[in-house]
Amino acid sequence: VQEAVEFLRGGSNASVKLLTEKMNEAAEALEFERAAKIRDRLSAIKKVAEKQKVVSFKVQEQDVIALAQGSNAEGRTVACAEVFRFHSGRLYDRETFLLGEIGDMEQARGGFLEQYYSMRDQVPPKISLDGEAADTPLLEEWLTKKAGRKVSILVPQRGEQAQLTEMCRNNAAEHLAQSAGRSGKETSA
Repeated sequence: VQEAVEFLRGGSNASVKLLTEKMNEAAEALEFERAAKIRDRLSAIKKVAEKQKVVSFKVQEQDVIALAQGSNAEGRTVACAEVFRFHSGRLYDRETFLLGEIGDMEQARGGFLEQYYSMRDQVPPKISLDGEAADTPLLEEWLTKKAGRKVSILVPQRGEQAQLTEMCRNNAAEHLAQSAGRSGKETSA
């Protein structure tokens, strides 16, 4: 059980390294049954790690935030915010927030960032957004003070980061569509 908890907290890399060491020790001590059990655990961990679809090797710790706007079942314009949280280069948490009616998207992003991180103790060094946010320099300054280190808010235009923000926006659109009874592609468009 403790090994499972360690795996969930530390990720698969630390677990694989530790189990490999244990397996080698068991094999050297001629405890082949124990070594085989550990080998099976390693295989199971690797299968779980392979199922992790969203992996960002370039950034170890970051949040990706995107907003989608659409109409609900009553025809009112509403928005949804999606947050992808990365640690050790892997997506470890995803949150969705229905925002209700919003006017300006830049203001909505800025307001969402302020509310979201006022509830969080941990602030990553990098936050990628799907579009510009109002008062970005002030938000960066506030988040830097809160985190005790430099925090950057970026709007990626191409590459892996742009793909992550697009995926995040599509998830927000899909969630919004499900709440309105439409398809995600229709809401995203």
